[in-house]
Amino acid sequence: MIDEHGLNDPNVENAGYKYRDVLVEPKPYSHFNYVAANPETQFSMMQSDHLIVQFDFRDFKYLSNVMKTQVVVDDPEIMVGLKEASIELDFAALL
Repeated sequence: MIDEHGLNDPNVENAGYKYRDVLVEPKPYSHFNYVAANPETQFSMMQSDHLIVQFDFRDFKYLSNVMKTQVVVDDPEIMVGLKEASIELDFAALL
């Protein structure tokens, strides 16, 4: 038997599904507050956190020789790709 609540068969247990749009109107949701959004990539951020961008340079002869450079990015527009950032790498120290 099918009625406005879905499939209801008294011979089969849990045969029907009570559709929420038939039983109850959907509740309105609060809109999201984005701190930054990129329309090209459709990437958005809700709260500003931070990113750690890190470069590791290794000496493949002596793998224990590592030069690490990291920058903490906390600008939401840089994180979503609206602004550019720069990272200074000292290539002279690699020699």
